[in-house]
Amino acid sequence: MFEMTDLDLLHYYLGMQVYQYKDCTDLSQSKYISYILQKFGMEECRHAAIPVSPRITIFLNSKSQLADAIAYKKLIGNLLYLTIFMLDIAFAVNLMA
Repeated sequence: MFEMTDLDLLHYYLGMQVYQYKDCTDLSQSKYISYILQKFGMEECRHAAIPVSPRITIFLNSKSQLADAIAYKKLIGNLLYLTIFMLDIAFAVNLMA
């Protein structure tokens, strides 16, 4: 026998917003996306229908200033977590990882 406490319906779990209705449950990561954009100073960025062209080739420009490796890894880690539900960005995120 265990003692339990009723905490009402689930609203937020692991960066996902949970909306529970009578006949279904919806999951959303809009709050987490807003947090990531704010964290990396990209609130004013424009969105694109296709995140990246499938024919893109990436190369290192030795003349340009290198990005902060730790910040880049944090950004990629946050975006990898988003790919659980947002499959449309999975290719672009994995390409950059």
